[in-house]
Amino acid sequence: MKKIVLIMLCTTLYGCGGGDDETSNSTSLSMPITSLSLSSNGTESVYSTIPFTINQKDNSTIYIGALETGSTPIIQYMNVYQTAENSGELSLSFEQGYKIGEGLKTTTVDFYACYDENCQSQIEGSPVSINISMSVTLDESITTNKTETIEISTDTDAASQYVTIDDIATLASAKNDNLYFNVRDEHQYLDNITTTVSSHNLGLNLRTMDPSDAGFGVHSGSVTIDACYDYDCVYPIKGSPVSYNINYNVNYEASVPDGSVILNTTKLSTLNHNVLEAEYIDNADIVVMTSSTPDNAVYIYDTKNNTSQKIPLTRPATSLAVDNISAAAKIAVGHDALVTVINYDNITPSASDVITLASTSHVYDLAIKGDYVWISPYQGQWVNIETIEISTNSIVKASSSLRHRSLLKIHPTGEYLYTMTTDTSPRDIAKTDLSDPLHPVELYDSPYHGDYNIGADFWYSNNGQYIYTKSGTSFRATEDRNTDMTYAGTLPLMVEDDSNWISYYDISHIESSNDNTQLVLIDDPASGTLRYIDSGTIQQTHLFTLENTEVDTVKYRTNPLYAFYNNSNQLFIISVSNLDTGEQYSLLQVQ
Repeated sequence: MKKIVLIMLCTTLYGCGGGDDETSNSTSLSMPITSLSLSSNGTESVYSTIPFTINQKDNSTIYIGALETGSTPIIQYMNVYQTAENSGELSLSFEQGYKIGEGLKTTTVDFYACYDENCQSQIEGSPVSINISMSVTLDESITTNKTETIEISTDTDAASQYVTIDDIATLASAKNDNLYFNVRDEHQYLDNITTTVSSHNLGLNLRTMDPSDAGFGVHSGSVTIDACYDYDCVYPIKGSPVSYNINYNVNYEASVPDGSVILNTTKLSTLNHNVLEAEYIDNADIVVMTSSTPDNAVYIYDTKNNTSQKIPLTRPATSLAVDNISAAAKIAVGHDALVTVINYDNITPSASDVITLASTSHVYDLAIKGDYVWISPYQGQWVNIETIEISTNSIVKASSSLRHRSLLKIHPTGEYLYTMTTDTSPRDIAKTDLSDPLHPVELYDSPYHGDYNIGADFWYSNNGQYIYTKSGTSFRATEDRNTDMTYAGTLPLMVEDDSNWISYYDISHIESSNDNTQLVLIDDPASGTLRYIDSGTIQQTHLFTLENTEVDTVKYRTNPLYAFYNNSNQLFIISVSNLDTGEQYSLLQVQ
C-alpha cells in the first residue's frame, strides 16, 4: 500500500541533499509551477496554491514538506494537502502587504519529497525551488486638512462640553475600517478624545475640562493622531502621524443666572492663603480657616476688630472643628496621627495656647467640646470612636462601633453627636450620647435605609431642630426616638437643564440665621450663587450672585464657599475667584 506523509519544514533542513542514484528507482516528484508573480495592496492577504505529483512505484512512505529560503520572508504560513493518492498541493498564505513593505519583494520556497522524516534521502526531482515575486502597492495615506490652530472657546461659568471637529484629515484607503487610529493627547485640558471616520474624512470628538477648573485664559496644547495598519501602530500609513495645535479659550466674562441679583458686599480682606475648611465660633465672633498654601496653618479672622491671626501647623490639616458649646473658644485641627488644639485668646490673640495631642488615627473628621475631642479615622472599616481628653492627653476608644470616614458634628445642645457615613451605600445618620464624654455610646441610627438621598455632609438649624443634608433632604432632630431623624422635607436644589437632561446640584454649605427664619445655601459645583431659603416653608426667596473680582481691568467670577452669621446676624462670606494667575480667596461682609 502506498503511503504519503505530509510534514512542514519550517526551519533549517539539516543534511538534505538532492535525489541521487540510490533513489533513481523511478519514484519521482513533479511540480508544473516553479515561479509565481503576485501583487498585493496594504491590507490584503494573498493566497496561492501549487500542485504537485508523486510518481510512486513502490510501497515506500514518502515525506513531503516545504521551506521558505528567501532572505526576506514574506510568507505567513504554508500547508501541504494531499488531493489524491499520488498528488496534492502546496498552499501559500502571504503576509499582509503592509508587513511585506512597498515595492517588489522576492523569496524562494524549496519543496521536498523524502524517504525519511529528516529528509536525509530524497526522491528523484526533490527539492523543487519555486521563485516567488510579490509586488506591493501601499495606497493608504492620511493628509491633514487643518494647519492652523484649532480654537475652542467657552465662558468661565459654562459646564464641561463635548466638541466635534469634523474633517481634520483626508484618508486615502479602499477600506478605512481596516485601519487603526491612536490618539496621543498632549493637552492638559482636553480628554475623552476619539476619532470618527465618515467616508474618507477623519474627525475628532473630545471633552473639555470644566472651565472653572481650567481657569481664565488661553490653554494651549496639541493632539497627535497615528493612523496605522495594525492595532499597536507598528506599521503607520503614509502621512502618519498628523498633529494639531488646539487652544482652549476660557473667557472671563461670566453670564448671570436668570433672576439673580448682585449681592451688596464689602470686601473685608483679600486672603493671602487658600482655604481648606472654615468654621465660625459664635461666642468669639471669629472665622477659623485651615490652609495648605503658602504653608500649613490656621488663620483666624476677628470680624469685630477686622484683625487676623496666623497659627502655624506642624502637619497638613485633614479636618477642622470648633467648640460652639463651651464658653471657651476652642479649635481642633486633625492631622495624620495628631490633633492640634488651639485655646483662642479673644483679648490677646497672639497669646492663644496651642496644644499638640497624639492620636492613634489618621484623622478623617473630628469634633470638640470642652476638654474632649472625638475622632473618626480614615482607615479601619468598622472602628471605635477615639476620644482624647485634652487636659491629660489620654486616649480612650469607645465601645460602640463607627464606620471609618464618618462625619462627626456636635448637636447645638451639646448633648449628642450625630454621625454620617460617607463611604457606604446607602449612607446613614446615627445619634451618639455624650453624657459620658470619655465613653460615648451610639443610641440608634435613622429609621431609613436608602429611602432618601442624604449626600455626604450635613448641617444643623441654629436651634438644633433640623438636620439639613448635602442633597437637600431634611430630617428632624428630637429627643424622641420615634421622631428623631425622620423626614422633614427637601430643600429646593439648583437645576441644570441643557435640553438633553436635567441635573440637580448638591449643596456645598448651609448656614442658618440666628433667628432660625432663613437658610443660606451655597451650591456645588460652584455656580457663583447664594440662595436664601425660608426656613418655615423651605422655599427659595432670593437668588444672588457675588460681584465679579476685578484684577487689571479683567473681571473674574466670584464663587462663594462658606457663609456664616455672627451674633449680630451679619452674614460673612468666604469666596474664591479663579484668576489666570491662580486662586484668590476673599472674606466678604454682606451689607
